[in-house]
Amino acid sequence: MDEALVKSSTVYTDSREQALARAGDIIKTGVTIAAEIGEVLLGEHSPPKNCTTIFKSLGLGVQDSVCARLVYDRLLAERE
Repeated sequence: MDEALVKSSTVYTDSREQALARAGDIIKTGVTIAAEIGEVLLGEHSPPKNCTTIFKSLGLGVQDSVCARLVYDRLLAERE
């Protein structure tokens, strides 16, 4: 991502730890991660209004597993 864009935005991620270890655009800019997406969903962090927001998804395996399970469960429910 564009460095100026990242620096001027509010940045969220699925994992601070992984973002700081693997996300080059986060590491390079030194931007502060406002919160993890789980914190936002739980209401522990409220995103500011009227600003650019970036969600840096790192593709964590646990998310893939949960999504696959949800799809599988829905398929089974539709067959019943």
